[in-house]
Amino acid sequence: MFITGVKPAPTSEKQRFLKALMHRLYFVTSLKFWLAIVALIGLLACMTYQFFLGYSYESNETTNEYLRFARASSYAILVLLAVLTLPVMRNSITFIRSKSIAKYLPLNKNRRLHHYLAHLLILLVCIHASQYLFYYDSLEPDFADILLAKESDLVRSMQTTMYEFVSEDESIDLVANWITQGASHDRYLSEIKPLLKEDCTCCHSKGSSQTWAVPDLSLTQYNEVLRWTDSGLASKQLKINISGLLMFIIILLIWVMALDVIRKRVFHHFQKIHRLAYLIVMLLLLHLPLNSAWLVPALVLLVLEIYQSRYRNVYRNCPAQITPLDKDVVRLTINRPERFIIKVGYYVLIRIPGINKHEWHPFSLTGPRPSELQLVLKIRLLGDWTKQLAEQAEQLNSVDVRGPFASPATMTQHSQHCWLMAAGIGITPFLGILRQHALHTKQNKQIQVLWVLKERQLLDWLKPLIVSMAQQHRLKCNIQLYLTCDIGSIQLPDWCHHLPDNVSIKLTTGRPNWSEISAQMGDYDIKPDCYSCGPKSFSKQVARLCRRHKLGFIEEQF
Repeated sequence: MFITGVKPAPTSEKQRFLKALMHRLYFVTSLKFWLAIVALIGLLACMTYQFFLGYSYESNETTNEYLRFARASSYAILVLLAVLTLPVMRNSITFIRSKSIAKYLPLNKNRRLHHYLAHLLILLVCIHASQYLFYYDSLEPDFADILLAKESDLVRSMQTTMYEFVSEDESIDLVANWITQGASHDRYLSEIKPLLKEDCTCCHSKGSSQTWAVPDLSLTQYNEVLRWTDSGLASKQLKINISGLLMFIIILLIWVMALDVIRKRVFHHFQKIHRLAYLIVMLLLLHLPLNSAWLVPALVLLVLEIYQSRYRNVYRNCPAQITPLDKDVVRLTINRPERFIIKVGYYVLIRIPGINKHEWHPFSLTGPRPSELQLVLKIRLLGDWTKQLAEQAEQLNSVDVRGPFASPATMTQHSQHCWLMAAGIGITPFLGILRQHALHTKQNKQIQVLWVLKERQLLDWLKPLIVSMAQQHRLKCNIQLYLTCDIGSIQLPDWCHHLPDNVSIKLTTGRPNWSEISAQMGDYDIKPDCYSCGPKSFSKQVARLCRRHKLGFIEEQF
């Protein structure tokens, strides 16, 4: 069965309530939901454990709630930083989407997950920074002196965090006087070494057996102690303070620029500001505590991701040309780089140095072609960058390409029955899917296509696909076209009247009747998965229909 009759929708309040309840029960019994819940619980458990590990701290009478919350938030931040970039690692996600396990993983909300993690990060960073500043202000020494590290690192530690190990307050004055007088070797041997041996080397020695030992900060040799006598610009504390303040400013700036209302208006500035994240990584090396093992796996993955994206999968100066297709749609044809493999459901990032040498923009590939000598992108002229692209059509002779990367549309390879629902140029990734299945389908496949478009000329994009489908009897394809331009009655092109038995096309003027479409979606033999690509309002409508009929909904996004 492909499409049969229309089923009436329930009208009573009781029926609507029961149907809504069943939808929610279906959602909470799906495997993706529980995998997401397990991952969320695991992340929150790790962050909670780290938070209380940092909060459970008592050094001396200077330890207060400000210091406890500052330490606790920093411990939780380490866990968050370890997973923050995972949802936006394009190469890693591409690798996972190529495996059959991808259909069980919640990969289609990766950008939203990255946003949520970023919101949580900015909250913890604000707590960490503010609580440390309040803590500094609560200490006896002047706030500016502490922030700018006027005291040496050794004296500051003895006054605050290591105070409980200091046997006498006079020891602090003795060490401070020794440093002020030039930290001579003779006086170190006679006065300072015995003091440190009694108070400090139980922890700070390479042979220490104490459970709280910090052997990497050994204080058993004169040269080792001398490293901790710096103050001001040379001190370790100033590096920690300044790097922390700089990271706070940069993270806050990145977060503000990433807000939807700002990012959409100044996307080019958003991309530039986002690159400051690399500076944060370098500042972390100055600021991190010793217990930063959480970040090691994430840093390794990040380095591999940068290598893949910036070096291995970048193709510069690829010959290209632009062909106008309509008043606001162009086709960008690029000579395929030697190592580049065209796959269905993939997209690429394009950079044109003549427009902006720092901006990369994502576009769907129309999928593999018989020759596979060219990459074909169809681009609607919406923003400043695409309009400049059209203006430079005659001068353009090359572009830079990064990719390819897997989009959610790659999941169609795991679907035996799927709805492909597109508005306007959103049909682009689905053209590749149709072409792939028309040429290489090895199993019975049902595909429903719903395409809402304004320009009648875009119908010609389907013509070469119909010819290919005529030779593929394992594929059943029903295409519903909705032409929204106000031109009265319209006929299908001539080539649509000579269709193979396994393909049907219906053309309707005006917008879709979502009630009728809902009835069609609810009548099936093989449960379909729904894929949507188009404006947000269109995708929201499709998502509502999918929830109503308990169908999998996958939105095409990069």
